[in-house]
Amino acid sequence: MTRHLFSAFALVLLTWFPVQAQVPAADQAAIKDVVRRYVDAREARDPEAVAALFTSDADQLVSSGEWRRGRDVLVKGTMASSARTTGARTIVVETIRMVGPDVAMADGRYEISGAQTRKMWSTFVMARQQGQWRISAIRNMLPAPPAVASAPTAGPSEQDAVLAVVDRFMQAIATKNNAAFAQVRMKDTTSIVERPADGGGTRLVRRPFDATLPAGTFVERYWDPVVHIRNGIAVVWTPYEFQEDGKTSHCGIDVFELAKENGRWRIGNMMWTVEPDACPAMRPADPSRIRPQ
Repeated sequence: MTRHLFSAFALVLLTWFPVQAQVPAADQAAIKDVVRRYVDAREARDPEAVAALFTSDADQLVSSGEWRRGRDVLVKGTMASSARTTGARTIVVETIRMVGPDVAMADGRYEISGAQTRKMWSTFVMARQQGQWRISAIRNMLPAPPAVASAPTAGPSEQDAVLAVVDRFMQAIATKNNAAFAQVRMKDTTSIVERPADGGGTRLVRRPFDATLPAGTFVERYWDPVVHIRNGIAVVWTPYEFQEDGKTSHCGIDVFELAKENGRWRIGNMMWTVEPDACPAMRPADPSRIRPQ
């Protein structure tokens, strides 16, 4: 249904009503109530209550770039996110528009308050099924900070140089090349891993840098990296997939912190998540986006 809904949006944009349909007061109240119950169910960590609010083919694109496709994947993702993120959630719906007789779009301010408050926008695509409004899609958007006019801009060649280091890091893992693995890392750096904990939730594991690769056959690939560069430091945030002995072990998010020393980029500290069930939702449909080739 989600594809049909977004196809309907495209048709509406091409044949926009001369006068936009007004949202009946009863529908406005019902849609706002669905959003309120969604927030309450997430705060209560209640997967069944969350699932009851969505269509079977619902999807969610969150501000980190993770795309949760299908109700089951979406519910699992929201529960994991709620467990990781402390603080109270609020979504205040500001506008509701009808884009079809049984399709509506609601936009609201989304805030997670706590030690570090996050302010976002959230758009809900609503579908009326058997007289009940349900969520068909969610898009969460984290506003980008304004550009700093005086900040030097890194050109494509600098970004390519940073990503080439990440490529070499993963190629060294695949080829079991300890020397190449050590060359792309700075000495005395650390790694932080978030992985599932026994009994539920997650735990953090801190590791000192070890230039010796473990025994086994490993392949790691990544896609859609986000690169930030300022002078001689850089950060790469990217989804990844990790394979062991030819079989997928897990997916997650890699975070590389790099520094440029004597004209050469190298990896300092690293962080990554270990998410054994995340690959179906995270893996790109287009294999040409995967690095290194």
